[in-house]
Formats: sequence, structure tokens, C-alpha cells
Amino acid sequence: MRKTFRMFLALALMVMGVVSVNAQRISLQEVPYYSYEGYGADAVKGDIMTCAWELNAPSGCPYGDSALRGAADLTEYSKLYVTVSPDNAGMRIMINRLVTDGGCAETQEASNCIYIPTFAWCTDKYCTIEGNTYIIDLEKIKKDYGFVRLHAIKGASWDSQATIESIEVERATVVKQVGWTQITTNANLEGDDMSSFVAKIAPSAEILPAPVVEGAGVDGGKGIMIAAPAKVVDPWDSQFWIVLPQPLPEGTKFRVFFDAKANTEVTPETQAH
Repeated sequence: MRKTFRMFLALALMVMGVVSVNAQRISLQEVPYYSYEGYGADAVKGDIMTCAWELNAPSGCPYGDSALRGAADLTEYSKLYVTVSPDNAGMRIMINRLVTDGGCAETQEASNCIYIPTFAWCTDKYCTIEGNTYIIDLEKIKKDYGFVRLHAIKGASWDSQATIESIEVERATVVKQVGWTQITTNANLEGDDMSSFVAKIAPSAEILPAPVVEGAGVDGGKGIMIAAPAKVVDPWDSQFWIVLPQPLPEGTKFRVFFDAKANTEVTPETQAH
């Protein structure tokens, strides 16, 4: 005895379409600088403070409060760009005060603050350097800490000068959903391309283009017919696949729908791979 499971694909696979909006940079001077009480993720935002992210002028002093109690919240941004003068004597970018005011130390735990680019352990993880520009990956910092607060940019030591030509932040690329788009090839089965539809029908173990049969559809039109023997070793010995014609980026929303009928009472199972 053979149970015949017949499936008619009215519309097989649709994805939520997206449009990418290019990331934009703005000057860090446009980002408010707040006072914070407490440390790390539990710090409470206070009033807006005056912070001179001074450009094109040497400074051996911290920008902002010397106790690092002030910060610009950069959590919603993806990158920080700091371009220094070619003859710059060195600088430190101080991010995410964790326990105390922070100190220059050989380990991140001892520093209690992310220092860039003083030590390789920090530079390698969060910072890349292109010419005279330090590019800080704020999304990596957010992933590790849950927040990003830039406290200060200062000289590499108390007696050194940091001359900065520009400081900019960039928002992550915005992805906007714009509706459903059909991506399955030959979804109505009227063409010859069956690359999106393949089947394995027991007792054969071969995977072949799915069989299209006139009249197998629920409306009497074309349909894909899968014949499943009554007794097989495993239920997946007879299978039908809808194959994606292109890779989908992580997070893509998609839906699959079809009409189906059978010549006996059955319960088809579905999976996603």
C-alpha cells in the first residue's frame, strides 16, 4: 500500500524585503556630555555638562571632568573615529569607568576603564588604526559591557600633548523593512526550473527535482506529488524540500505557505534547516 501525499505550491517562499540606509557620521561635539553618579552599567545619568572636545589644539589635560564622572553616551553608535595630528605625541581614549576613576595599568581589570590605544590588549580588541585615525568599534564594546560611555581623551601621559584634528561618531547602518518579496524560483510550477524544489521518495535514496503532475494541485492544476510508502524505516525517507535560491542574512524574516491534499488521512511534518 502506498499513501500518496500531494502538495500544490501556490506561493512557496517570501522574505521580508529590506533597504539599507547608509551610516552617517556626526561630530562628537554634537553628542551631549552628562554627569554620572556610580559606576559601570548601574551609573545614573545626571545633568548635561560642558565638555570641550577640543580640536587642533594641544592639551595635556583630560577632556571633561578629571575624575571621569562625566561621559558622552555612545551606546547607540557603531564607531568612533579619532584623527590625530601626524606629529601627535600620543593619547588615551578612556571608555566605560567600571569601579573607580581608573588607572593606567597593564590589564583591563586593573585599569577599571577601557584605555585605547595604550595597551595591545585593548587596541587589538576594540581599535584599528588607519593612518592617523583610530577607529573604535563601539558595537564590540556594547556587546561586552552592555553600554558605551566615552569619558575622556587625553595625552598618553601627564606631560604629553594630544592634538586631535577631528572626532566623529557613526550610527550603525539602518535596515528598513519594506514588505514581502517572493524569492522562490518557479513558485507557480509553470516553468521548467525546479532548482527550488527537490524530493526524495522512498525506497529510492536519490534527491531529484520534485515531480510535477498535471491535476495534482488542489484546484486541478499542476502540483508536486510525493508518494510515501506505508512502511518505511524512518518517516523522513520520503521528503520534499523548498530550497532557498540565495543565502538569507541573519535575522531575515521569511514565511512559507502552500495548499496540500492527500488521498488518505495523513499528518505531514515540516522542518527548517
